[in-house]
Amino acid sequence: MIEDDDIPFTGTDENTEMADPMTETDQTAETRNDEPKSSSSASIKLTQQQLSAMILEFQGVYSQFKSAEIAEMEEMSYNLKANKSKFEENMNSLLFLSPVYQSIKDIDLMFFPMILADEHYYVVCFNLKEPQIHILDNMDHKESIKDIYQKKLVHLRYLFLKFLKQNGYPHIEALNNYKVANVKMPWQTNNNYVDCGIFAMRHMETYLGNKDFDAGFVKEGKEQKKHIEDLRKKYLTKILLSDQNENRHVVESDVEEYQRLTLKEKRMLQNTLVKNIAKRASEYFDKEASALLKKK
Repeated sequence: MIEDDDIPFTGTDENTEMADPMTETDQTAETRNDEPKSSSSASIKLTQQQLSAMILEFQGVYSQFKSAEIAEMEEMSYNLKANKSKFEENMNSLLFLSPVYQSIKDIDLMFFPMILADEHYYVVCFNLKEPQIHILDNMDHKESIKDIYQKKLVHLRYLFLKFLKQNGYPHIEALNNYKVANVKMPWQTNNNYVDCGIFAMRHMETYLGNKDFDAGFVKEGKEQKKHIEDLRKKYLTKILLSDQNENRHVVESDVEEYQRLTLKEKRMLQNTLVKNIAKRASEYFDKEASALLKKK
């Protein structure tokens, strides 16, 4: 069980990193005293596929007839409208499909899986009961919130607050003062660069917005790695056997066929699969390395 003081949280520890992404300033909890008063129960989560279409990526357009600044501003304005529309569409669709949450007013915590440029996944949680944004990242980054997350946070916060305002959220004024807390967790990693997706899914599954956050992980090491492998199997099974998987019947048929194999045949198949996975991984990393060299 994780003790309360194991996780420095907003307003409770001088090491808790605070920032305002809209003003581009960092602020530590040493200058604040707004500790969350209670946990939240109602929450909703977007998939990365839904979110990817929502996040603004401003790209300047350079025209021989216009200055670079004017062209960039026009492109930013166009992207803003397009992404705002897509964000609203996905949010409304998500609320409509939910059997529990028919209105944004019913939500206490809003989770957004995010991805950095280096394909690192993390989670941004908007705590609608407290004027706070919580970052859940398995990597123990040494850089500031501003250096790592600011660009995407600015875009996401703008889109989400616009959506709340347009849908009559009653406490929108308080949310304008959102600050960002990078939640410190004792199981954060320094050497794991491949399991961020599993960490992100587990964090969304277990985080309730309170400081006695327990995702069930131990500190980085062999035991944590075993837990991650178990979670990977669990999530994979849930996804493949989900009613949302149009090819679920194919998966079930393959499982039944596998069960009919002899022990020797199963081992041979497993050995073949291991070799195929290693081959695909090698090809992927070779491709990534080649692309990186071309950029240089």
